[in-house]
Amino acid sequence: MDFSQAVDAVMANPAGYARYVLIAVLVIAATVAMFKVGPRLWRVIEDVFFTNWQLAMLGSAAIALSLAGGWTTWDGMTNFTGEPVLSLMFTFGIHCVMLISAWLIGETFATGMNTVARSGLARVTAPLIVILILGAALLIAGIAVYQYNYGLDTGYVINTLLAGGAVLCLLGLIVVFARTDVIAPYAQALRIMAKNSMLWVMFLATMATSVFFSFDSRFNVVFPQDQRERVSELRATNQVSAIIADIGATIANEEQVQTSSLFQSEGWHKYEDQLDRLASIAQDSSGEIERYFNDQIETRNRSIMEQQERIATAQSGQAGLSSKKTSITDELARLESDRSTLAADHSAAKTELDTRAKAIDAKRVEAMAESKGVEGTLKEGRGPVYRQLIGDLSRMQAAYKIQDDRVKDAKKRLDTADTRIAQIKRELASIDGELAKYKGEQETASQRIGMMQTDTGGEDAAPRVDPGRVLPAFETARAEFRQSPAAERLALVQQRCTQLYSAMYAADVTKQKVAGIDCDPKQASEAAAALFTLQAGVKTFNANCVGGDKLAAQRSTDALFGFAVKCLSDSGLPSQKTDELRGTIAFAEMNRDDRAHRFVVSWNAFQDGNRLAYLALAIAIGIDSLIFMTGLFGANAVRSPLADVPTSKGRNSQQLEAIIENALLPDTFDNARAALDAMRPITNADGYMAEVRPELLEPHTRHQVMNVLNAGATISAVAVDAATNRYLVRSELFEFLSIVAKRSFEANRDNVDLAELEKIVGVALLPDLNRNAEIVLSYMQPIDPEKGFTAEINLAEVLDEDRRIVRSTLNAGATLGRVQRAGKDTGYYYIHRDLYKTLARIRARTLSANIAQPRLAQADAPAAIAQQGQHFGGSLTQRAPAIEHMLPDDEFSPTEIREGFVTRLLTAMRIEPAAWNRTPGNALVTAIAANEAFVRARRINTALDSAMRQREDEARTSFDEAYTLMKGKLHGPQAGWDRQMLDDAYHDLAQSWPVLMMLPNGPFETVLRDMVEDLEADAGDGRLTGEQQALFDITRTMLQAFRANNRANETSWRHLQLFLEDMPHAEARLASDDGRTLMN
Repeated sequence: MDFSQAVDAVMANPAGYARYVLIAVLVIAATVAMFKVGPRLWRVIEDVFFTNWQLAMLGSAAIALSLAGGWTTWDGMTNFTGEPVLSLMFTFGIHCVMLISAWLIGETFATGMNTVARSGLARVTAPLIVILILGAALLIAGIAVYQYNYGLDTGYVINTLLAGGAVLCLLGLIVVFARTDVIAPYAQALRIMAKNSMLWVMFLATMATSVFFSFDSRFNVVFPQDQRERVSELRATNQVSAIIADIGATIANEEQVQTSSLFQSEGWHKYEDQLDRLASIAQDSSGEIERYFNDQIETRNRSIMEQQERIATAQSGQAGLSSKKTSITDELARLESDRSTLAADHSAAKTELDTRAKAIDAKRVEAMAESKGVEGTLKEGRGPVYRQLIGDLSRMQAAYKIQDDRVKDAKKRLDTADTRIAQIKRELASIDGELAKYKGEQETASQRIGMMQTDTGGEDAAPRVDPGRVLPAFETARAEFRQSPAAERLALVQQRCTQLYSAMYAADVTKQKVAGIDCDPKQASEAAAALFTLQAGVKTFNANCVGGDKLAAQRSTDALFGFAVKCLSDSGLPSQKTDELRGTIAFAEMNRDDRAHRFVVSWNAFQDGNRLAYLALAIAIGIDSLIFMTGLFGANAVRSPLADVPTSKGRNSQQLEAIIENALLPDTFDNARAALDAMRPITNADGYMAEVRPELLEPHTRHQVMNVLNAGATISAVAVDAATNRYLVRSELFEFLSIVAKRSFEANRDNVDLAELEKIVGVALLPDLNRNAEIVLSYMQPIDPEKGFTAEINLAEVLDEDRRIVRSTLNAGATLGRVQRAGKDTGYYYIHRDLYKTLARIRARTLSANIAQPRLAQADAPAAIAQQGQHFGGSLTQRAPAIEHMLPDDEFSPTEIREGFVTRLLTAMRIEPAAWNRTPGNALVTAIAANEAFVRARRINTALDSAMRQREDEARTSFDEAYTLMKGKLHGPQAGWDRQMLDDAYHDLAQSWPVLMMLPNGPFETVLRDMVEDLEADAGDGRLTGEQQALFDITRTMLQAFRANNRANETSWRHLQLFLEDMPHAEARLASDDGRTLMN
């Protein structure tokens, strides 16, 4: 079979080849994954197993359980759909959604158990009070109306009050002990479940679907077809037995209803009036009735005697004809026996005659041949031989003639016998006709006698014939029919009525009295037709259906239901009752286990209390519950220490860690270590175990630490103590920073060498680390990088007083391979970049020892703080605002002072100074153009433009207020110079105002982020209006463009400008730093 034939076969019957197509697709996908995704996936798996083995084991268990549960779900769904591929797609979606929702539910518990609940009490207003009063009034009115119409049982009221009191007491105890270690976790868990109810709905929906089809698959295994047939027969026996009983009960009830309906019908009342009238007249006409019956008896007797006389005549005629028929029959038998002999003689004679004729013909031919000389002597002529042959021929002809006479005689005898036989048969037919005639006359006479006896006889012949008992018999028949109405008894009433009526109608005296009386029950019969039909059906039903032997005789399920249908048909019930019972039979037959759908089989099993069904259900629920447990425990396996920080906003571990890790970028290890080094232990109070004093840190380190503190304040892990001018750090943040530092340190093996290098170099630089590091760095000359070596030192250029410290440092670096001699020259060395970084780090760290005290007073000088006032930090809304500390002017250059003012002004507007510092001067023009494009793009949406204008006004207000406040607090001999620096900083920032608004994490980007976060939840649920959806789409597109662009050079600003200019025409395209399209 070639390829085209194979394709045609698959297209003709796709369901038959679905498994093979699915296996081929899986093999191809596995092959592609092995070469494309396999290595990368394996590295991820290996990393997870060696870094978080609990998560790896739970993930493996979740995958294994999902595959196991998915297999049973797929098998059960295939039984329903008949499409393996379609069932596989459904199964994949169901189990993916179930596993993801279980994981998300686990995250809600992991992140929500420490969430501080906001106040949920609404403000009491007049409309709310009116609504509560109206509701209470309606409730009381409903109870009153119910009491008025139906009444309230005292016991029920007492039980209700007791139940309500118990519930209130339980709620009170829960409220009292709500903050204890026993009740609080459960209360918080219930709150989390209610808050994330949609996740639970999603999980329970998918789990219910999976459990249903998995149960079907398992139940099909433990409950095979032979078991279904056995159970089906047992259930059918019980159901049919119940149906037969229901039919009998229905018949009894219907018979009572029909009897009552008969005697209340108008037809019966009219007929009963006729009977009453006849009985009344009969009471006064007993003599006429007696004469009538005497005449009837005499007439009947005469008629019987006449018919008996006809019977006797017919019997005598039959006797004579029977004797004649016997003699003729004997003769016929004899003749038929002789005829066979005569027929044989005639046949033998005829055969002999034919033989002789053939011999004569042969002899004639022989004589002719001899005379011609052809045969015999072969001599032509009539010689002796010829003459001899002619003599023989003459003798043979004589014998033939004699035989012909014999044949004729035999034929004559045979014809005579046939003629007599035919004559006898005609006589017998005539005799049979006469006998039939006599027999018919006899039977007719007997029937007429029987009819006459039946008309006036029977078991009640005596009272009917006796004139004195005709009327009592009539009344008795009426009474019996009233007690038990039946068709036979109604006929008896009609018969008695007819007898009375005929007797009185025959007499001229009573003829006029009974005129108009009709004994035919006509309308009464019509009214009783349904009852009589039902009674006829009852007889058939009792004969064929009632009794255990009738049901036991049915050997199969089909026979049982056929028996039930037949019994229902024989019952004679009305159509309405028949339809109801027929529907019961049909429902039971459709739900047969051996022929019904699998769902019906499962439903029957639960109704029957089949333990196999409960076992299969328990297995299915158990597997999916284990999947749920793996999701819960898996989410807790990746739980971050930051999740224990009490906060009012729930965030998952990834979000919490991302906030802190982003603050640690780009040098995660150094920044984490710097933050840890800046912490000083304090007595643990409300979870805060360390403090940070930024004024004691060097500028570079202070900037790194403040970024971490700002991020920690975002997640409520850092709090500011304004009274002591310090920042308090929670133990969870310290723990996470320690974990991050350790992970970052171990992630790069060079960190071990760098740490060792820093120790060795530090020892070599003693005793004056800062000065000696500066000396060594001053002798380094940059070179083209090669194998990590980026500088060189020529000892010939080193002063004699510095040669020892330089040589010691080179020796220290050489121990770890960070110093390499250039060729064979003993005075020329290459310096590795790690050694340069180590020296620079040591120098920067040791500079803090020479930094002067800050301009602002310390925490132990409250009077100085009160005198100088508190510096304005901008309109910040964070829980832990990060306020930069200003150093004295006399310790800094004018540039540093000016930069300090710039930093404080930017901080007041919630703009990161680092973002402004990264913007080069040659990019300002392009950045302003990008701002103009953004203004044009935002005007597409009025709500967005209004929000941006409002945020820009707020930033301008904060900027001006911060400038005024700082300018008013500048005092002292250098106040004029400081004001000049402050004015320069203010005007420079004012001239670059469009750029400031567009900076990363600046005012515009912050507004976009807040709007997207506010609308994102409703957008996911589809609850946004058309205007809100348009606003969400444009803000999300702009935010994605802002996040994809670092705005650190002219090129990136140009790409952002181009993207914003195209916004009205292509909102889905994102600009990136290198100009490539990130999303379409």
